[in-house]
Amino acid sequence: MHIKMESPKKSLSSAHDFIDLLFLDLLPHYGKPVRESQVELSHQMLDAMVGRQIALCEAGVGIGKTFSYLIAAIAFHLYVPVEYPILMTYSHLNDFSYHTPLSIVISTSSIALQQAIVGEYIPFLSRILLENRLIKSPLQAVLRKGKGNYVCETRLIRHLENKNLPHQNPTEKDALIRLRQGNIDLGLTENVSDYDRRHICVSGSCGKNCPLQFACRYSHHLMAAKSPAILFQVCNHNYLLADQMHRQCGKSPLLPNFKAVIIDEAHKLSEAARQMYGESLELPELDEIVQSAMLITTLSKDCMIRLNKLLDHSHQLFTHLDQVIQSADEETLNSVDFDPTHETLCIMQSVINDLQQIDNFLLHSYSKNLKHQIAKLIEKIRIRKVCGILLAIACCRMYFIYSKPTT
Repeated sequence: MHIKMESPKKSLSSAHDFIDLLFLDLLPHYGKPVRESQVELSHQMLDAMVGRQIALCEAGVGIGKTFSYLIAAIAFHLYVPVEYPILMTYSHLNDFSYHTPLSIVISTSSIALQQAIVGEYIPFLSRILLENRLIKSPLQAVLRKGKGNYVCETRLIRHLENKNLPHQNPTEKDALIRLRQGNIDLGLTENVSDYDRRHICVSGSCGKNCPLQFACRYSHHLMAAKSPAILFQVCNHNYLLADQMHRQCGKSPLLPNFKAVIIDEAHKLSEAARQMYGESLELPELDEIVQSAMLITTLSKDCMIRLNKLLDHSHQLFTHLDQVIQSADEETLNSVDFDPTHETLCIMQSVINDLQQIDNFLLHSYSKNLKHQIAKLIEKIRIRKVCGILLAIACCRMYFIYSKPTT
């Protein structure tokens, strides 16, 4: 696609003209009536992208916000050149990368909307632009999902070898066999049981040591998804936040470098952030440690004493948290935010001390899994400065979620 470079002011003016052209002249011929609020919203979003600003836009039902931000994003891509400040965001880019088009990320919580954007909205707009000779090649978009949504070649082969296929449900058996070819997206595959999905999806430990890495369809999918030819990277909020975590930790980004982010259904972003950046701890997790350790017949008397202390301290902690919930406003039925008191932190430290002592008593030879569980719990509870704690009641089991300390 070739776009004639213009001065910044002229480029911005052309981009706004492009938005008016689509909404006022072209879309009505394709069955889309003019909505002034929709056009105004699109102009507002374009200005935010050009100014590298954050725009919080509230769109009522029926306005057509999806078309608003998609057309604004297309105008931004076609008419506004990538400026130096955006390139400086990615300080590691080499000279070749400066000429690689940056993508636009669209994040939304609804899988139905994600699929509609990729399969309906963008192909529809692309067809209009091609028919009216506003672009020379189709607009491309890809839906990005986590590893667990895709088939692992190696695990699928192993699962088929270990399964007693003659006695398998014929429909489920045929679905598994069909997965050997074609689509690897489990979300688009019917008649695969939850049990089979867990055993054939790409695992978190997927790496370079896989014997089928060069023939892996999942690896090829990732490479194709990061192609510079793809303008729109569509994902959910969790995937977007996971990409940011990778970038902050120096890991390989999940998404290619982008010049704009559109967060649809942004009211659900905070819950996604709590899931991604928070830790949760339930009382049964601590009880399970005690019960598992007590099954070891060679435990010393001191270890048994410490296990009982852990039991007392953990129940003391959640009893204390329960009192906080009881004192909260009646309107807060599901959760309550509070700042931990000195008493709260002291009880949590007692639980940490108990876990550390129990860990010292256990021997690696017969308790590797248990020691791993203890290490994870210590990491969860060890807090130097808690940004905020959410207490909640769910399924009659109290638990608390806290934000990880920030550096």
